[in-house]
Amino acid sequence: MNAAIAEIRELFQDAAKPADAQPMSDYMKNIAPFFGVKAVPRRQIQKEVFRQYATLPEDQWNALLEALYNEPERELHQMAADWLYHRRKGFHKDTIGLIEWMITHNSWWDTVDFLAERSLGEWAATFPKDAAPVIRRFIKSDNFWLNRSAIIHQMFYGDKTDPLLLEATIIPHLESKEFFLRKAIGWALRQYAKTAPDWVRGFVDTHPMSGLSKREALKHL
Repeated sequence: MNAAIAEIRELFQDAAKPADAQPMSDYMKNIAPFFGVKAVPRRQIQKEVFRQYATLPEDQWNALLEALYNEPERELHQMAADWLYHRRKGFHKDTIGLIEWMITHNSWWDTVDFLAERSLGEWAATFPKDAAPVIRRFIKSDNFWLNRSAIIHQMFYGDKTDPLLLEATIIPHLESKEFFLRKAIGWALRQYAKTAPDWVRGFVDTHPMSGLSKREALKHL
């Protein structure tokens, strides 16, 4: 594991542009230091790493993702989030443990949103009976990143979105002062408006919400 981390770090260090590192960190409110590898070259590195370790057994791969998440640089956290979704065909019921762990560690919108919309969304769609209590727990959690994840996990469901579940994730947080929850409510409603505009209009009309949430929800209506 240490050898794999060292090899991956070397790839990022070779591609790093130190002049970009601090501006990238500033943009993410200094949640973590950066190598200075932007999205396009990062994905090029990831493509090669994912191919190289494609046959890594699941337990070792899980450990590698956690190890990447425990490294300081943000590009490695982003890579781990991408790698989790890359192997989504191998998701099973227990994968939620890793998904939740990643959502609640080194949490910021760049990784949390991708994990929620992609990996959590994929897992919940694949295992709906197991997902129901998990999403309910996320809704009630004291961790607002889990609240946010519950709200936005159906973002790419389209006409398969469960409006009752969407409603259940949103209503408990309508009075929240937390920016990331207000924004998530608006985004989730705005996305569902592409499929069910009348439902979204009706929901907004009958549920008091922050101006931010409302503006986002009705942005394209």
